[in-house]
Amino acid sequence: MASREEITNMAAEVESNLEPLCEPKSTKLGSAPIVTPELSATLERANVSNRTATFILVETARSLGHEICSLNVNCESFRKARLKFRKSKAQSEKPLLILPCPYFEAVK
Repeated sequence: MASREEITNMAAEVESNLEPLCEPKSTKLGSAPIVTPELSATLERANVSNRTATFILVETARSLGHEICSLNVNCESFRKARLKFRKSKAQSEKPLLILPCPYFEAVK
C-alpha cells in the first residue's frame, strides 16, 4: 500500500507531464467573437442553455483545429450575445405589431 507522501509525489509527477490546452500569449481574454445572430437563433430554437452551448462550441472549435485561448467562449459571452440578438429581433419586428384596427377608425 502506498503512503500518502508517495501518492502525492505520483500525482505531482503526472500533473507535471500534462500539457496545457493552450498557452495564453497575454493575460487578456480571447477577443474573437464567435456567436453570430444565426448561431444564437439556432441555439434558441434548439433550447440549448448558455452553459451547454459553451461546451458544444469549445469542443467544436477544438475539433476544427482552433486555439481555444484566442476565442471568447464562456457562458457570459453567450448570454450577452443572446440578449443582443433578442433585442435586435424585437426591434426589427416591432413595426409589424402595429396594425390598424378598423373598429377604432369607425368610431372616430
